[in-house]
Amino acid sequence: MTYKIYAIGWLISFITISCTPNSKEIINIDGSSTVFPISKAIAKEYNKINLKTKINISDSKTSGGFKKFCTDETDISNASRTINFEEAILAKTNNVNFIELPIAYDGITIVVNKNNTWANEMTTQDLSQIWNSESKILKWNDIRPNWPDRIIKLYGPSADSGTYDYFMEAINSKPQTSRNDYIKSESDQILATSVAEEIDALGYLSYAHFNNNQNKLKAVALSHQNNLSVLPNMMSISNGTYKPLTRALYLYINTEKLKQKKNLRDFMNFFMEVAPGMVGQVGYMQLNDDQYKRNLIILEKYRL
Repeated sequence: MTYKIYAIGWLISFITISCTPNSKEIINIDGSSTVFPISKAIAKEYNKINLKTKINISDSKTSGGFKKFCTDETDISNASRTINFEEAILAKTNNVNFIELPIAYDGITIVVNKNNTWANEMTTQDLSQIWNSESKILKWNDIRPNWPDRIIKLYGPSADSGTYDYFMEAINSKPQTSRNDYIKSESDQILATSVAEEIDALGYLSYAHFNNNQNKLKAVALSHQNNLSVLPNMMSISNGTYKPLTRALYLYINTEKLKQKKNLRDFMNFFMEVAPGMVGQVGYMQLNDDQYKRNLIILEKYRL
């Protein structure tokens, strides 16, 4: 009898502690540094109306985020590319089921120093010659004879980045085919700052990070398959004319956790409702409104 009394007392204490106003439900998000600003901005708005949920957001890059997501360490994975075959197999091995929801468009932007007066446009063939693993391009005049006889200083994301994977596949036809003799950074902002400080720099990063640094960077117009050169901007990315570097950005959500965690379902519903107005605030392009509605319909399937 004494044992039962103590057991009941412990249970009451546990329930009381769990339900105190200070206890918070946690949502864990990791992945793409490109998607990070969107998730962070929307999480901040969500917490204004829901103080009971703590949202932890990290940016281990798309590949690093998928490693955690596919081993059931996170609820949501931010991604600037689609999940690959090996990652999907890892998820299946760990009984992680998921849905993929597109949330915005981005345009990977080729950037040079603001004072660069010669590289106003390039072709996708130029980019492939510069960035492929067998590249012999060292100087600007290796690309165009009338460009300066000076060494190009290349900057770009690391191989864990979804931006890296997407760029290499779009330009070199394979995701892991880059030359290695370039300056790598985990941060788009560091890449932007580095290019802004070096007259002979050339790099690539998300449109949002270019947009936030337009006062010190210049975007290079891009010609694909002998078409006219197109500058990345809100219109060319939204209508798909900025080819082939326009891409969708995604959230991957663990469906078992969607079923189990009401706060996760509430947050995802909030996300899709406010995303049309908020993705533009951080420098990306919104999807068609119907796509966000389709996302809400998909999420509704996991309501208990």
